[in-house]
Amino acid sequence: MFVFVGCDKYEEGPKISLRTRTERVSNMWDYDKLEVANKDRTDEVLGATMELQKDGDWNQRNGYGELVALGNWEWEDDQETIRLNYEIPGETIEPLDWKIIKLEEHQLIVEYTFEDNYVYIEFGD
Repeated sequence: MFVFVGCDKYEEGPKISLRTRTERVSNMWDYDKLEVANKDRTDEVLGATMELQKDGDWNQRNGYGELVALGNWEWEDDQETIRLNYEIPGETIEPLDWKIIKLEEHQLIVEYTFEDNYVYIEFGD
């Protein structure tokens, strides 16, 4: 007997998946592309990673492997959005809401607005 998890939720798919959304999003993601205000800024994140863990924790490391941010994440909007909550002692940072464009086992594409700028990110593993 096969159980298929429907996934016709995101603009670019997938249409069907055998893994849950949480299983697919939980990964050590490499930045493949970064655009801010329609300008390519990929060079600024070369070697950087974003790890989303199944337990709801996340961390971001720069191209040298140094921890630059961390926190917890949660699903929003019926699993169409990932909310990133920051945990930085002494700082107050508003959560970021990533709208998921594509979520596959080896690719994640998100978009959001930060300081009135449109941000588009493609991740791979």
